[in-house]
Amino acid sequence: MVILPHTDLKGAYKAAQRVCQAMQQETLQIADKTLNVTVSIGVATYDPKDEKIDDILKRADSALFKAKKNGRNQVAIMDTDQ
Repeated sequence: MVILPHTDLKGAYKAAQRVCQAMQQETLQIADKTLNVTVSIGVATYDPKDEKIDDILKRADSALFKAKKNGRNQVAIMDTDQ
């Protein structure tokens, strides 16, 4: 989990995209095998005035599974309206 205070949904999405792209350029060497690295990221917003922390965790988890379902190695978002 990464918390980005004072960051709107668009900014969080852009940050997650940069992480996704950076990870895609990395490889892991394990014994004699080289593995490509990818990441799926779920992004969600949170309004502490109107929500409980469990609300954002559920949306972020849903967004993560959406990213995986849509082919992995991508960012999916869930706004407070979703």
